[in-house]
Amino acid sequence: MIPLRLRISGFLSYRDPVELDFAALDLACISGHNGAGKSSLLDAFTWALFGEARGKGADVINLSQDVKAAEVALTFDYEGNTYRVQRTLPRNKSTVLEFQVLDGGRQTMDDARWRPLTEKTTRETQARIEQTLAVGLRDLRQRILLFAGQGRPVHAEESRRTQSRAEFHPWFGDLGCVQGAHGGEAQSARTRRRRN
Repeated sequence: MIPLRLRISGFLSYRDPVELDFAALDLACISGHNGAGKSSLLDAFTWALFGEARGKGADVINLSQDVKAAEVALTFDYEGNTYRVQRTLPRNKSTVLEFQVLDGGRQTMDDARWRPLTEKTTRETQARIEQTLAVGLRDLRQRILLFAGQGRPVHAEESRRTQSRAEFHPWFGDLGCVQGAHGGEAQSARTRRRRN
């Protein structure tokens, strides 16, 4: 899965609308001071895809009185298609979940080219998202996310490295290109630290 765009509004620490465009990036790093909203960004991914975040139910809605709903839209490429998942939770109402696929490639992402994949119920739509991704929330968290403060992947044991790489491949492709492109920079940084 390759994230292309993340739009957040009224979600956790993000009161005002924010849009992140990942389409032109080869590699992204989320960093910042405590309380800057890093965890909220990661929660936005899991909430959009699976309806799960640190907050439960209406707790994901920003506390500001003028915020009427939490909304997250995630656009991503997966297995040759471009998808959009949009999850909205208005105050005192039920969640609205939409799932769409872009017809005709990624040349433009205007609304006229999106074909709905949304089912009759939220539960059925959620099942379709998980079927499309071939992964659930637990798997996503275990395979991809670094837990705050630990600084290491969940599957860090040596015996699982080969298996983990195989599990990552459908989502990220060949990560060797990243290592090859940035390996020299990492080696140079280690050499400089040893000299100092």
